[in-house]
Amino acid sequence: MSDADELLRKLDAFKPRSDRGENKTDASALKTIRKEKDELTAELAKKEAEYRAKEDGYKQEIGNLKIEAQIAHEIKEEVENVAELEEKLQTQREVIEAAQKGLAETEAERNELSTRLAKGDDEIKQIKNQFALKELLLKELLDEDKVRKETKESYEKQKKELEGAKGEIAILRQERDSLAVEATIARELKGEIEKASMLEEKLQTQREVIEAAQKGLAELEAERNDYSKGLKEQEKRTEELEEKLQTQREVIEAAQKGLAELKQERDDYSKGLKEQEKRTEELEEKLQTQREVIEAAQ
Repeated sequence: MSDADELLRKLDAFKPRSDRGENKTDASALKTIRKEKDELTAELAKKEAEYRAKEDGYKQEIGNLKIEAQIAHEIKEEVENVAELEEKLQTQREVIEAAQKGLAETEAERNELSTRLAKGDDEIKQIKNQFALKELLLKELLDEDKVRKETKESYEKQKKELEGAKGEIAILRQERDSLAVEATIARELKGEIEKASMLEEKLQTQREVIEAAQKGLAELEAERNDYSKGLKEQEKRTEELEEKLQTQREVIEAAQKGLAELKQERDDYSKGLKEQEKRTEELEEKLQTQREVIEAAQ
């Protein structure tokens, strides 16, 4: 049984005798009651002083809890700041994803250009092979022309030797036929030279196209390198930001955990304080009843 319960039990003893089934007043019993009343009053004053001291302690704890609540409010603001930082980080991630997408598109363009360039190289090889074949054919034709010239010289020599045996008409006819053959060969050579010149022009055009493609490829490579460099720097900054954000989260979690413990402790204090107030009110009501009984007895 607690002190308060014992005190209430003693106060119940001061009920009027009529409540206890007695009708007569005993002077000695009244004296004893007064003495016990004084003792109970002193004890009640002592209990009230203890209660006031505890109440002051509770008020101090409540003040501390208010300060901690203010700290929790500030922590909440920090959490909101972290949320804003999360949004900025998400925006930054979207920028990085867009940059990566652009880089992927650039890579695709570069691969397509590389394919076209490889195809152009194959075409150049084919043109070079054709040109080499034409040069070989031209060389053979020139060799044949040289042979024909040598044959002509030999024929002229024989013609001089046989000048007396053949007539001037036959000689002129032979020269005419020889010149006709040479003219035909010359026309063929001219056509082949023109074809070779056209092939050379096409080859030069193809070279210019390839040079332009290589230049564009170099520009794309430089642009891709710039993208890669910027992307690496952005990833590094993102990692640093993630580390800071993780540290901030840990601090907030620790603060929230401490705040929850403080709230629980405050709730326990409040619950105990309410129970104490309720018992004090009951005690004061019984004390008031006892006072009325004593006043009636006096």
